[in-house]
Amino acid sequence: MSRIPLFRHTCFRHTTPPSSRVLTKKPFSEMVTQSNGNAEPPSATATSQPTTTVTLSPSYLSQTATPSRHLQDPTSSRKLLVLDLNGTLLLRPKRGKGKAKEEEGVLGPRIRPIHPRPYIPTFREYLSHPKTLSWLDTMVWSSAQPHSVKRMVEKCFYTGSEGSRCLKGLWARDMFHLAPELYGKKTLTVKDLTLIWSKSTFESSPSLVTMLPNSRQSFSHSAETTVLLDDSPRKAQLQPWNHICIKEYGVGIRRADLDVWTSLRHTSRKQKEKKNKEAGVKHGVQEAVVVDVDFTVSEIVPPKVEGRFDETLLAIIGLLETMKHESNVGAWIRNGGLLFGGTNRSETETSGSSMWFDDIDVASGWARKGKDAVHELGIELVDGIHG
Repeated sequence: MSRIPLFRHTCFRHTTPPSSRVLTKKPFSEMVTQSNGNAEPPSATATSQPTTTVTLSPSYLSQTATPSRHLQDPTSSRKLLVLDLNGTLLLRPKRGKGKAKEEEGVLGPRIRPIHPRPYIPTFREYLSHPKTLSWLDTMVWSSAQPHSVKRMVEKCFYTGSEGSRCLKGLWARDMFHLAPELYGKKTLTVKDLTLIWSKSTFESSPSLVTMLPNSRQSFSHSAETTVLLDDSPRKAQLQPWNHICIKEYGVGIRRADLDVWTSLRHTSRKQKEKKNKEAGVKHGVQEAVVVDVDFTVSEIVPPKVEGRFDETLLAIIGLLETMKHESNVGAWIRNGGLLFGGTNRSETETSGSSMWFDDIDVASGWARKGKDAVHELGIELVDGIHG
């Protein structure tokens, strides 16, 4: 089989999905092979992670090699967005050893707090907008257990008593077909998108059905129409070119976002106090905020534009706005769309990273496109961050 040039994305090839979707530990360098036995270069973000050898099927290679065409009307080819939760849309810090009373008043493990990623309110409104709904289907697939998925979905997609308008399926850990002895263990799970593509209607984990009572709509999706948004390349190794990998929303980025939030509050307070003073004071305070935030951010999660919240979800909106006009998103990603789809730069002009979000110009470009899109739809830009 001939080697097809790849453009710095998670690079895997696969023939037949393994019967078990739980991976055994193995050096990442031995992970992926082609049918000719040559190893593919792994993602730079996962070089130390354990996994197993995976090769991509001829049918998947063929389907993602079919050139993508520009679609004037995005409704002519509906797309499917599969969302991960923890690390992607939110941070759920690891549980401490302490005990506390749960909401029901029963002693048990301390409830893990949930911190949504910046711009979740805007992202939710974008996915729920009638124009977006006309071409995009959205579902959740998390490796967490159903009760945890319920809490995370409510935090990100529910406003008051109003349920989500955009979600059509909720898949939790019980949809991985794990062996009973592995279900409660911290095992590496892989999201095999063929499990979704084999369905003809949207479904949900049994215990989550009541959250989406009217979700059993018919659909037909494939590698040409599906995008998995997940912070882990390992989760997507069976269909790597249907994956948009993003930087994990971890404690470091969360702390940097809180630094920005604190500084902006400080700025707002100062502006109110000196509202009637000289005009130059306002500009001076803003400059001080940027310098103060830059020190913290650069130490924790470089690179990041100083004085701003994490804009990953705005960039995803920009990416979706571009991909809705593609006939084959798998081919578009495979051929460098994430890095070059929004720019005219050559490969030699990139930062050298294998991930689009590590290039500030690329990430900022997609975020600008996302901001333009929500503005055009009349959606307010709301960061949603609270201390």
